[in-house]
Amino acid sequence: MAVVDYPRKPTTVFVAVVLLSLALAVDLVSWLIALNDLPGDGQVYGLMVVGAVMLVVAYLLWQVVGRARWAAILLSVLLVVLELPNLLDLVTGGIDQPVAEGDLLFEGVEAVLCLVGVALLWTKPSRNWFFPRVRRVRR
Repeated sequence: MAVVDYPRKPTTVFVAVVLLSLALAVDLVSWLIALNDLPGDGQVYGLMVVGAVMLVVAYLLWQVVGRARWAAILLSVLLVVLELPNLLDLVTGGIDQPVAEGDLLFEGVEAVLCLVGVALLWTKPSRNWFFPRVRRVRR
């Protein structure tokens, strides 16, 4: 029989979830501001896409709190892929259009929150919590 050590949820996981939740809120605000400039039909489609992405990320965060390692992996990959365009905009000052001051602030805050949150999900205490060690019990 195998015994699994289940350590308590580390502070790094708690802080990562809080930071990623804040990043989700900042992203929502920036999207709502950006959607305000679109025509009526564009706003509806934009809200549907933003709502779908927000629901997926919120569900994955909820699963991470419940210790689903698959969710931690998928959330990490998804957020890094979604934040790459923001990081490129921050580094280059806007690829296809100049970055306004407000956009720069939102993108910078969101990118930092996401990257720090994802990094905290992969610290040693977090990994030990998501991937507990199995000890073999000798008879």
